[in-house]
Amino acid sequence: MASIGGIADDKLQKALDDAAKEVGKGQAYIANYMFPEGRTCSGDLKVLEKACELVTKMGAKNAKMLNVSGAFHTPYMEAAGAALSKVLDEADIKMPTIKVYSNVTGKPYTSVDEIKTLLKRQLLEPVKWEQGTKDLVTLGCTQYVEAGPGKQLKAMMRRIDNDAWGKCITLDQT
Repeated sequence: MASIGGIADDKLQKALDDAAKEVGKGQAYIANYMFPEGRTCSGDLKVLEKACELVTKMGAKNAKMLNVSGAFHTPYMEAAGAALSKVLDEADIKMPTIKVYSNVTGKPYTSVDEIKTLLKRQLLEPVKWEQGTKDLVTLGCTQYVEAGPGKQLKAMMRRIDNDAWGKCITLDQT
């Protein structure tokens, strides 16, 4: 995977497509819409390395490779998706009593069938973090909680909506 920031989505997509052509095999995809012009890309390692070079030349603020074990949120995860699909088909899932947002749509789940369908797709499709967070802001949420150590989600919130960032708290055990 690669973290790429400071470049518009259309330019990033062009760099991913051009990198795949230059490498000659493999693909890379936008895997996570974290915040405006902040994306994580995933796919073939050589294509990602070439894409980092290309976006840097195009003026991206940052482009760095991430040390991860898979091409998450891309079609490269199809084999894992088949296994997950089987487990989800057998799972007894209930509708949550609170709104839970799908990473695939950036919107709340509306049914158990939708939960199962979208969880299967989540392995293969990009995370819509930015879109889901914007939906929460539009709804007028008054507080956002990052449950756990670190402040990554709060940092992303600052780039999505500065007023909402001021309503963030982080729960950690430091």
